[in-house]
Amino acid sequence: MRAVQRFRVLAPFVAEETAEPITDVLPMGALQNVFRAQLVDDRPRVLGLHSVGDSYCHTNPLFAWGLCLGIDYGFELGRIVDEYPSDPEAQLLAFARLTAVEAEQCYRAVADEDRDRSLCWRGEQSEGAWLGRTFADFVRQCALPTVSLDREVAREVIRRANLLDLPDSLSHNRKIVGRITSLQAEVSPAAPGSVPSRDELLQLLGPRA
Repeated sequence: MRAVQRFRVLAPFVAEETAEPITDVLPMGALQNVFRAQLVDDRPRVLGLHSVGDSYCHTNPLFAWGLCLGIDYGFELGRIVDEYPSDPEAQLLAFARLTAVEAEQCYRAVADEDRDRSLCWRGEQSEGAWLGRTFADFVRQCALPTVSLDREVAREVIRRANLLDLPDSLSHNRKIVGRITSLQAEVSPAAPGSVPSRDELLQLLGPRA
C-alpha cells in the first residue's frame, strides 16, 4: 500500500478520502503459467477428460484472460459434446482444433511478459528484434504508452488486451507496429515525482523501521 501510494496515477485508488478497503490485502500464492496441451502426438491424452479454464491454460491473473477462456471454452465444449454425444475422441479432437492455437498463444504471451517484467524488476533489459526488446517488452514499454496518441494503435492494442484478437495478431500487423515505432518520439516521459525510483521502492517494500 505504501508503494502504490507513491505512484501518482494509482494513489487515488488507495486514498482514504476516496477509497475504503473491504478486506485486508489478500495474497495469491504459488501462481504459475501452465499450458496443458489437449493432444500428445495429435492424439488425446485421456478419452473423456476435457480440460477447461485453469486446468487447460493457467496464466497470470493480471491479464484477466482465464475467465474469458474458461467461459468461452466451456460453452464451446458443451456444443461439441452435443454434436458428438457418444464419441469422446471426436469431442476432444474438435475441442483441440478449436482452442489449442489461442490457448497456447495466451500462455506464451503471458509467460514472456512475466519473464521480461522480472528482468525489469532487477533493473535489466530484455533483448530482441522489437526496438531492441522482446515483443512482450515492446507491448508494455512501447505500444501501451502510444494508446493515447493514436486511435488505430489504441484499437489494436486494446483488442489484444481483451482477447478480441489472438495474442500474436499484433506482432503480425506491420502497419500498427510501424505506427507504434514512429510514435516513440512523441511519448512523454513520466513527470518528475510521478513514479518512485527503484531504490525508493525497495525501501518502501522493506520492513518498517
